[in-house]
Amino acid sequence: MKIQHFMALVVLSLPTVPGARAAVRGFKARTLVPALLTLACLLAAAPATAQVNYAVSANTAYVTSSPGASGAIVINSAYNGYPVTSIGDYAFSDCTNLTSVMIPNSVISIGQQAFGNCTALTSVTIPDSVTRIGTSLNSAGNAGAFVNCTSLTNVIIGNNVTNIGGAAFFGCTNLPRVTIPNSVTNIGAWAFGQCRSLTNCTFLGNAPRLVFDMEGGGGHFVGVGAGAKVYYYCGTTGWGATYGGLPTVMLCAPFVTTLAADQLTNTSARLRGQVNPRGSGSPTAAWFEWGTATNYGNVIGMQDVGQDSSVSNLNVVLDGLVGGPTYHYRLVATNAFGMVYGADQTFGLSFIPIPISQPGSYGSSAAWGDYDNDGRLDLVIAGCCIGTGGSQLWRNTGSGFSNVTDSGAPGLPRVWCLTNNWSYSCGPFRGNLRIAQGTNHKITPFNFETLQEFIKVPRLGAIMTTTAGWTSCSWARVFPNCGGTRAVGSAT
Repeated sequence: MKIQHFMALVVLSLPTVPGARAAVRGFKARTLVPALLTLACLLAAAPATAQVNYAVSANTAYVTSSPGASGAIVINSAYNGYPVTSIGDYAFSDCTNLTSVMIPNSVISIGQQAFGNCTALTSVTIPDSVTRIGTSLNSAGNAGAFVNCTSLTNVIIGNNVTNIGGAAFFGCTNLPRVTIPNSVTNIGAWAFGQCRSLTNCTFLGNAPRLVFDMEGGGGHFVGVGAGAKVYYYCGTTGWGATYGGLPTVMLCAPFVTTLAADQLTNTSARLRGQVNPRGSGSPTAAWFEWGTATNYGNVIGMQDVGQDSSVSNLNVVLDGLVGGPTYHYRLVATNAFGMVYGADQTFGLSFIPIPISQPGSYGSSAAWGDYDNDGRLDLVIAGCCIGTGGSQLWRNTGSGFSNVTDSGAPGLPRVWCLTNNWSYSCGPFRGNLRIAQGTNHKITPFNFETLQEFIKVPRLGAIMTTTAGWTSCSWARVFPNCGGTRAVGSAT
C-alpha cells in the first residue's frame, strides 16, 4: 500500500475514532501529515481488545467465542464491573491469525480448546492465578486447551496450576521443552502427545498423577522428540526409572567427601577427596579450600569432574608448608543445581619424624626452645662421651633441622647421666638452657644471649654427695625487674 492510500484510509477512518477530528482540526497543513503518521502508528501498535468477546455468569465474567481475534490481543481483567475469571471453551478456537495473548491475573481456568488450532500462536504465559488448563483430564475429542498450536515454541505455566488437562498441548509440534511447577498434581491423558520437538520435560516437584481415560488410554508423552527425557530434582518423590514412558534423570547438586590428608612431609601434604556429579547432566567443577582456620582463604586444584554418575578422586599436593600450625581444608564442588561443601579436615606437620644423628652419645636428654628467636622451636640434645659424641644444637629451619652447634652454641658442654631444660626470662624469646649432670656434681647453665656458660656454682660440691649418680636437677633464676615482679630460685 502506498503512503498516500494509507493516509487516505486513516483520514476516512477518523470519524470512527472519538475525538480524532477535533484533535486534527487545530493543526496547520504542514503538521498534519506527521501527526496522522503518529496517530496511525499508535492505532496499529495498540493490542486488540475489541476483538475479545465477554459474557457474564452470576457474579463473574468470562471470555466467550471470539472468532475474529487476530494478531496480539489483550484479555481484560474486568468486564462491566465483573472480574474476568475464565477463558471459555472454544473462545479463540481456529483463530489462525492470533499471534500472542496477554492473560490477566484474574483468570482462574482455561477451557477446552480455548486456543485450539491457533496455528500462529508462538508464546503464552499462563499466570499464577490459573489453577486448571482445560476442563477435563481425559482426551475426548482432542479437546485440549492449546491443541494443535503448531507454532507454539514457549509456554510458561503458572505456579498454582494443579491440573494440566487431557490433550492440553497435544500436537504442539514445535514446542521443545516445558517446565512443570511443583503445584501440578494431575496430568491428563495425551497432554503432550505428538509434541514432536519436545525433548525436555522438567518437573519442579513430586511426580504428578498420570490420568488415563477409558477411551484413549494414556499416551501422555507419545510421539515426542527423539531422546526426550523427564528431569526431576533431588528430594522429590514418586519417580522411577521412567515416567509416562520416558527415561528419568535426577537433577542434583554434586555429592562430595573430604578425605584425610596423606603423604605428609615436613613441608607438604596431599589433600584428598571424592566428587560424584550424580548424573546431573550439568558440568561439575571441584576444588579444595585450605588455610590455618575454618575461613580457609586459599584455593587449589580446581578441575572439571564431568556430569555423569561416576566418582572422581581428587588428589592435590599442597607444598610450602611449615611445622607448627594446624591446617584446615575441605573439598568444594558446584554445578547448575547448587554448590556443596565437604566436611572440614585438619592436619599438622609439627610431629613428623625427622631423623637427627647423634653419634656416640650416652645418657642423653633433649630440650626444645627458640635459641635464635625466629618463632620456631629448636632442639638441644645433651650427651657424652663415646668417640666424638656429645651435646648438639639443632636449628629448626622451617623445612627441617640443621646442626648448628659450632656456630650457634660453641662450648656446649659434653655431659652424661643428665637432665636438661630450656626456660625463658623476660625480654628476648631466646631463653636460657640448663644442663644438669649427676656424677661429676656439675650444673652447667648455658646462656644463648651471650653464647657462653654462666659462672659455675662454686659451692655446689659441698652440698652434694660424691657418690651421687643418675641424678636430676632443677634451676631457677632471680629476675629483679621482670614486669614488676621478683622471682627467687635455687638449684638442687
